[in-house]
Amino acid sequence: MMIVVHTMPGRQRGVVLAVSLIMLLVITLLGVTAMQSTLLQERMAGNVREVNMAFQAAEAALRDGEKVLAALTVRPTICSTAPCSSVWARDVLAEPAAQTATWWTTNGQEYGADAAQEITEGVAADPYFVIEELDFIPDSLRLGHGVPVGRHYYRTAAHGVSASETSRSVVESTFVRRF
Repeated sequence: MMIVVHTMPGRQRGVVLAVSLIMLLVITLLGVTAMQSTLLQERMAGNVREVNMAFQAAEAALRDGEKVLAALTVRPTICSTAPCSSVWARDVLAEPAAQTATWWTTNGQEYGADAAQEITEGVAADPYFVIEELDFIPDSLRLGHGVPVGRHYYRTAAHGVSASETSRSVVESTFVRRF
C-alpha cells in the first residue's frame, strides 16, 4: 500500500526576493565606491607625475646652469638688465620662486640649445635657469696686493613646467667657484 501525502502549499512571503534585492543594492554601492576610489587614485597618480616631471625638468636646467659656471675659466661678466646671458648682479633679481613663466622666458637661459626643445617627454617647454652672483669671500684680509684670490658664490635657480603646465617647479642651489 502506498501512502501519498499531499501538502498544502504555504503562503510565500517573498523574503528571498527582498533579501536578494538588498544584497544587489549593497554590491552595487560597493562597486560604485570602488570605481570612485580608483578614479581618485588615478587622478592623484597623474598629479604626482606632473609634479615629478616639472621637478625633473627644473633639476636638469639647474645642472645645466651649474655646468655653465663650472666651465668658466675667468670670472663671468656681470649684468643688471635683461636680457642677461651671463650672470646677474647681486640683488638685481627678484625672488625666482615667485616669478611667472613669462618672466623666466624673458630673463632666463633656456636649457640646452636656444629655440630647440631638448626635453620632449612630459613637459610643455624646456626649462630655464638664471645665475646670480651672491658674494665673494677673499682668502686673505690683505688689501691692495693685486687681484684678490678667493671664492665666488653664485645662486643658480631653475624653473620647469609639466606637460599640462598646471605644475611648475623652481629649484635653487648655491655654487662656489674659484677663478
